Amino acid sequence: MLPTALPDARPARRTPEAQEAWEFDDALRIAARRRDWRVFTVDPSQAPMVVTRVAERVEAPARSLDTELLTELDALIVERKINPAVVTSADREGPSGRDWARLRKLMGDAAERVAARLGKQGDPVVLGDLGLAARFGLGALLQGLLDASRRDDGPAVFLVVPRFGEGVGVAVDGGAVAPLPVPMYSPAQRMDVPRSWVENRHRG
Repeated sequence: MLPTALPDARPARRTPEAQEAWEFDDALRIAARRRDWRVFTVDPSQAPMVVTRVAERVEAPARSLDTELLTELDALIVERKINPAVVTSADREGPSGRDWARLRKLMGDAAERVAARLGKQGDPVVLGDLGLAARFGLGALLQGLLDASRRDDGPAVFLVVPRFGEGVGVAVDGGAVAPLPVPMYSPAQRMDVPRSWVENRHRG
């Protein structure tokens, strides 16, 4: 269940940092109640903490997209009787390897399962660790989650993405491969997480 209480009462006077943190916190809870799609951009060093904090604030589990993908990948390996050593070798060889295309297809199948499962959640879906999605070019997974959040019965979906590069758009660092753009229908769906909120200035 999402919190239904009104935002914390405002003190008579606030520092600019406290006001900034309060406004972000209020916008976060409104997005959760409306079951919206939000992309939270953060300093890379703060990303794990922010995933946990956002999840706690909306009373939902903090999830790792990498872990979700690997769970489904392991299930597919068992179901299809694939030699795990072949998968490991293809991953180690990377995009220049002869089995990379097959591995990408397998990861795409795992991604479809993740999108279908998370899209049926009742609580907000709070996700960090998008590295594998970038490595394997799983843009369809992110688009599927965005589409799920737009359904009347879909969940709020919150992605926590370390800041990478410049510009209005948001992308996930792909390392040796191209960055993965994060889909948004409006620039308003991106929210920069202020350090003041991370430091709990609104609760000081």
